[in-house]
Amino acid sequence: MRWLILIACLCGPVVVFGHSGHNHGAEAPNAPAEAEPRFSSTTAHVTLVGILKSGRLWLYADDPASAASIDGLKIDVDVNGSVERAAPQSPGTYSLQGVGLTLPGKHALVITVLSDAYTELLTATLTVPPSAATVAPDRPSLSWDKALPILLAGCLAIYLGWRKSHASSHPSIHHFTFAVILGSIGLCSVALSSAYILYTSTSHAATIPGTGTPDAASAENMASAQQPDT
Repeated sequence: MRWLILIACLCGPVVVFGHSGHNHGAEAPNAPAEAEPRFSSTTAHVTLVGILKSGRLWLYADDPASAASIDGLKIDVDVNGSVERAAPQSPGTYSLQGVGLTLPGKHALVITVLSDAYTELLTATLTVPPSAATVAPDRPSLSWDKALPILLAGCLAIYLGWRKSHASSHPSIHHFTFAVILGSIGLCSVALSSAYILYTSTSHAATIPGTGTPDAASAENMASAQQPDT
């Protein structure tokens, strides 16, 4: 029994120092909020800016020469083969539901702007990035404070199993079973702790963005810059 208590004491730091949802290291700064998907298209009579907000496409129409808002327009937007009329909200501002625009990807838009004086046909592409819900979560933090107690407990279990198997010249079936159980627990603990340590080491060895191998064009430009003038 005293050996089981010792093993439990060795495994205790795993819960105290490495429990889920708590990080003792420096916290990573919050990622900046992504800009809302938008597009801009200009003709001789109108500049149209579209912004996707809260599942709706908002359109802002201005005069390209004076930047004044243009009211009283009829704006039809062809979204993925479905034409929808934008409803006026305020002077120069229109909105529509835009079915399918919230899906990640590039959406080709064909926009018809009608007024009493002119008719304009505009094309634009609205790029919608993947939402935060579809991004794979970060891998859990694994560190030495979790792996080392498991490793020690596993080594102790292997040693106790070996000692029990050699305790007497005629070990009983109970001693043999206990030795097998302790040896199995020890081997599993050592394997898990080794995997934890390897996982942690490789996760911290990731390449820093922007410091990778330069592409062929960059390498060619660098080589050209190093050649002496003739």
